[in-house]
Amino acid sequence: MIKTQGLVLKSLKYGDTSLILHCFCREGGMQSFLIKGYYRAEKKKQKRVLPLSEIELYFHENATQNLHNLYSLDTTNHRPDISSQPIKSMVVQLIAEMLYLLLKTQSTQENLYDFLIKSLTIYYHKPKNHADFHIWLISQILQITGFAPNLEGKGTHFSLLEGQMISYSQAPFLLNEEETVLWKQLFHSEFTSQSPNFFTREQRQSLTQMLLQWCEIHIPDFKKPQSIDILKEILH
Repeated sequence: MIKTQGLVLKSLKYGDTSLILHCFCREGGMQSFLIKGYYRAEKKKQKRVLPLSEIELYFHENATQNLHNLYSLDTTNHRPDISSQPIKSMVVQLIAEMLYLLLKTQSTQENLYDFLIKSLTIYYHKPKNHADFHIWLISQILQITGFAPNLEGKGTHFSLLEGQMISYSQAPFLLNEEETVLWKQLFHSEFTSQSPNFFTREQRQSLTQMLLQWCEIHIPDFKKPQSIDILKEILH
């Protein structure tokens, strides 16, 4: 029996009574689990597993398949109820989907797991000045996983395609000078319990599109998240 902590990124009903969970685990990285009988009548009172919940998992590893049988799970640090905060709820849904797309090939990275838990805890409990969180978190994940842009160099424009600063101003997937400044600021920004919002609504919209385009170019099999349509509501 293996015991580990996991962050729920995606869930899917399987058949009439079972549930499949896709989790980023502190030990093992991305893992998928089958919970048999999750939707049976006698279990309806159990807590719903929400996106970005931290849970403790007990399972037997299946060496021949990617889907492990989960025998039990316990909530270790269940995320606060944010149902009365629609903006935060939508942000959490988007982040969960982005994490699933960005981390689906990641193996064990305890430092990344601990970073995610710490960052999400700050976000959940921060009453204001949290509008930059989703773009900041994505930029940090790119740095930790080795997909960050190279921002060194003396060029005036950043090439999303080449992943570096360049001096000429005519090329595909090229940021203009203003966008390049914002791009650099994002990757050098911070998010703490006391930090302000560093970007305006329009700048967050622009940076979100840059990040998605960067991921589409450099992350294998990345595709825009289905929740992309809620971005305009998030970036208020």
